Amino acid sequence: MRRYTGYRDFIQRDQRLLVGTALLLTGSHDQALRLALWSLRSVGLSWPPTLWENPTVHAQVTMYRRYLRRPVTTRATALLRLPPVRRVIAVACLHDGRTHEEVATILGLSQEAVETEVAEAVAVLGEAYLARLAEHGHAGLLDRSLLRPFEIEQECRELIYAARHLPRWRYAPMGVLRSRYP
Repeated sequence: MRRYTGYRDFIQRDQRLLVGTALLLTGSHDQALRLALWSLRSVGLSWPPTLWENPTVHAQVTMYRRYLRRPVTTRATALLRLPPVRRVIAVACLHDGRTHEEVATILGLSQEAVETEVAEAVAVLGEAYLARLAEHGHAGLLDRSLLRPFEIEQECRELIYAARHLPRWRYAPMGVLRSRYP
């Protein structure tokens, strides 16, 4: 039992994050739970983590790789219509805060390929959003010139929240900021 000391705390702390990532990948609650449980099992089999290993990262990387081996989606949202590799890259970079370099290493791709996939995913998702707005008669609602300032404002909010409430080693968006502002 000593071997699993802290494992329950890890699960209680990170299960929602992992299920949320899995839900973005699969689009189905059942499949998301299966994928999250698979990644938690993988972490449990190698528990306890070494001092330099982050079990959340281990679980997410396991989830990305497992999903790419058997990509299954159910609903037809813009994110789920992306090809599986592009979807994993988009979720890893835009949702989980991984840098392009990290994702390239995890998936065995070049950094340029990851950057291209992220740019294409953002373009596709942006176009889908604009089409949806137009479909509902609100095409003029989005001012694209305000997107970048909004991103910066949101990143600042996340940094302030993280500085107040999160341990430094768990905060992923720092990598995103470093990649955008070298």
